[in-house]
Order: sequence, then structure tokens, then C-alpha cells
Amino acid sequence: TPWRHQPGYRGGTHLDGGIHMMAAMRLLLGDVAKVHGLVQHANSQMGGPSTFVLNLAFASGTVGNYSAIHPDIVVPPDDTRLRLFGDAGTMTLTPPYVQESRGFDVHDANGYGQSWRVSRHSGDPLDGGYVNEWLDFVTAVRTGSSYVGTVSQSVMNMVPLLRGLDSAETGGEVDLRTDSPLEISASSVPLWVPTTTDGLFHGLDILETRT
Repeated sequence: TPWRHQPGYRGGTHLDGGIHMMAAMRLLLGDVAKVHGLVQHANSQMGGPSTFVLNLAFASGTVGNYSAIHPDIVVPPDDTRLRLFGDAGTMTLTPPYVQESRGFDVHDANGYGQSWRVSRHSGDPLDGGYVNEWLDFVTAVRTGSSYVGTVSQSVMNMVPLLRGLDSAETGGEVDLRTDSPLEISASSVPLWVPTTTDGLFHGLDILETRT
């Protein structure tokens, strides 16, 4: 879309799409403590860098990499799954564009694998978490409980990306712990789970299967 080609704000497509990936990583891994970024201008249709590579050091001690590449050529289908490597095994999440049956695969240290998938009883596509965001908001209004998905949390999703762009400009690592709107958390940061639920899918039209 034209507004993504010539964005009126810093980061453009990398900020617009990257915040969702940062929210997912914060949910699974906690907050990012340090970043080092690189950019490349390889698409004449984009009003900014087309490639953004970000090395991440999380407060928990985990390290990771995030790459967003939008070249000027047609790119064949690629494996865009998010992968987590741990001491006890590996978790691989389905790509974000697979809405009909989202989920993840887990392989233990010996290679044994299991798959989890979530879909809707109604057969409709998954809503991407929007319903639970509204439940979170409505619950806070009705009961006065703390709202999980605050504006500050949204800003926290932006910080690693914007500081990554700073890093690309300066050529050095950027420490987020000295300039953050909220305290950096080493544990999981849920952004859409209502405070009154008993589980991740409680009260939702969700069918969970395991194979």
C-alpha cells in the first residue's frame, strides 16, 4: 500500500509489522535488554531501509535474531516460522499467515516431537487475539482490575525496533535498560490475556488439539 511505501513515521513497514513479532517474543521470552541492528536499502519502492536485521539480547539471558527483508524482486515462498532453541528441546511456531490452524511443534532433546494446533469450533478463521484484547479491556472497565494491554506495553513493543534503527545508524550496541518506559522484565510479558481467565483460551471459541 502507498502509505507503507512512503511512510510518514520512522521505521515504516519494519515498525508497522515488527511490533507484532516483538509482542510475540516478549510473551515467550520476556523483554529485550540490548540490541544491535543493521539495515540495507535494496528496494527502490520503499521510502526507507528494505532490510532490517536485529540481534537481540534478552533480560533472561536468551539471545536471538530478527530479520525482516522486503527486496525489490519477487521472492519465492520461504519458511518464516519462529523457532526457539532451549536446553530441553526446540519449539517451532506456525507462520503468522496461517490463520485457519495456528499452533506449534515441540521436539525434545532426543528428537521426539509433538504438535499443538488451535482452531475455532465454528470453523471461522482465528481472530489473532483481538477478542481477548477486548475482553481484557471490558473486564478492566467493569471490575476496575488492572488492564494488561496498556499503551505503555505497546510502546515497549516499539522500543527494540526503534533502538535497533538507532544502532544501525551509530554502528554500536544499544542498551534498552537505561531508556525504557517500563521496567525490563526477564519473565514472560502477556499482552492480551484477561486477568480473570483460568487459561490462555478460557471463554473463547477455541478448539485445541494435540498430535
